[in-house]
Parts: sequence; C-alpha cells; structure tokens
Amino acid sequence: GHRTEATLIEHLKRVPYIKLIDRGDDGKQLGFKDFDGKYAGNLDGEIYGVPELAGDGAVFECKAVEEKKFNALVKLKGLDESTALRNWNMIYYAQAVTYMAYRKLKKHYMVVTTPGMRDYVSIITDANTDMAVALRDKAKRIIDAQEPPYRIGTKDWYECKWCSFRGVCHE
Repeated sequence: GHRTEATLIEHLKRVPYIKLIDRGDDGKQLGFKDFDGKYAGNLDGEIYGVPELAGDGAVFECKAVEEKKFNALVKLKGLDESTALRNWNMIYYAQAVTYMAYRKLKKHYMVVTTPGMRDYVSIITDANTDMAVALRDKAKRIIDAQEPPYRIGTKDWYECKWCSFRGVCHE
C-alpha cells in the first residue's frame, strides 16, 4: 500500500495542471493533532487542479485494495458518488470528514487502486461538518473517560485481533 501511494503521488505530481502537496514545510506528512496529540491523523496530501473539483482544493487520499473491494466501490460510485465512500468503508469516510474539517477543505478526493495499480477509480466526497464534530466530541469523551469504552468483542473477535490496543483492552 505505501509503495502504491508513493508511486501514485509521483505520477500525479507530473501532471502539469495538478498541484499535489504531500509534505509540510517541515518535510513531514500533512496531518492534524488535537487534545495534546491524543487525537491525530495523517493524510496523503492536499490536491488542487483536478477538473472534477471545479477549482476547489481537496484532501487527497490513496488506497490500494484487493479486487473484490475495488469492484464494490466502482459499483457504489455508479449508483451515487456522493454516498459511495460512506457506504463502502465507514472508517475511510470518518477519516475523510475529519481531515476535511481540520484542513478546512470542503472536498475529499480519493484514488483507489487494485494491487499493482492495474486499475483505479477516483471518488469525490463532500465535507460533513456535523459528523466531523461528532467524531471529535467522541474522541474527547474517550480521552477524558475514567473508564475505558466498552469492548466490541472478545479477544478472539476479528476486529480485536487487528486492534493496536488489544493488550490494553483484553489483558
């Protein structure tokens, strides 16, 4: 995934009418931090000059996914691009609306590729300020909580197996 992101960013930077900013003045990846760094995220960049954005800048993200997921997104985009990301992957959608809020941008432009970048699709998502505020408020409640949030499953639950905090939650 990281190699695909880097390759796609380099390709887009070569397009004369596109401006893609993937690093800040300090050379670090663009992102945000809130609540003393306890709520943070890194985005792949900001993109300007994409004709479909009608002159607006956008948060830029790139994801490489397996073909089944890719095909599901293509189908959703064909039904309604404005809801495709939300219906395809709620975690990516939450990231998108959060990044837009913190970067003060109204659009999110994501390019999703199959392995090896054999195929790709782009998708534009509009800001959702209400959801971004709700996610920030939820993060604040969790950060300030005296007790950890409820568990979503047992230590053998598939999502728990992937979680960085598995040891804290289940041991």
